[in-house]
Amino acid sequence: MNIDILSDNQLALLSQLISNSQTILVTCHRSPDGDAIGSCLGWAEFLRSMGKEPTVIVPDQFPDFLQWLPNTEKIVRYDKHREKCDMLFKIADLVFCLDFNTASRVDEMEQPLLSASGKRVLIDHHLSPDVPTDLTISHPEMSSTCELVFRIVWQMGKFEQQSKHFAIPVYCGMMTDTGGFTFNSTRPEIFFIISQLLTKRIDKDKIYR
Repeated sequence: MNIDILSDNQLALLSQLISNSQTILVTCHRSPDGDAIGSCLGWAEFLRSMGKEPTVIVPDQFPDFLQWLPNTEKIVRYDKHREKCDMLFKIADLVFCLDFNTASRVDEMEQPLLSASGKRVLIDHHLSPDVPTDLTISHPEMSSTCELVFRIVWQMGKFEQQSKHFAIPVYCGMMTDTGGFTFNSTRPEIFFIISQLLTKRIDKDKIYR
């Protein structure tokens, strides 16, 4: 089954941006939900597998029921650590914008995000993205940003080296944005992705609980 979503040019550019960057940030929208947190954690774990040390910055608090996800303790809240985050935006080589289509959705983090001198990449499934970027990966027809994260990692040939710490948040985000796969989840590709995530021995019932 072909689940590739990037053109050859997009794939080459994304690979080059990651390879050439040392200070990498991963961000999402305010009041982050399962897909926002899941995509950030999953993408950050992928970047670690590429030898990078990304920082996940979220605008504000995320739900307590997501606190158990692997690596949530590494998340930095902008509203709690503004000075540190502003500095990180200033020195970042690359900023990944996940699960939001417009900069206003990051609330008070909008100005440092837009004024950051590094490259920006958007990965999102909402309509009409308008964040200024060097690369925009936008697919509103997809179930979730986590689905996009999986597809990109798969297309880059990096899924096999991922661990549970990638698979758990990605599954969580796909599950929460489809209501437990009860809506926006009729495409067979989604269930192919689930089958692959299960090869990482995740406990899907625990994630649901």
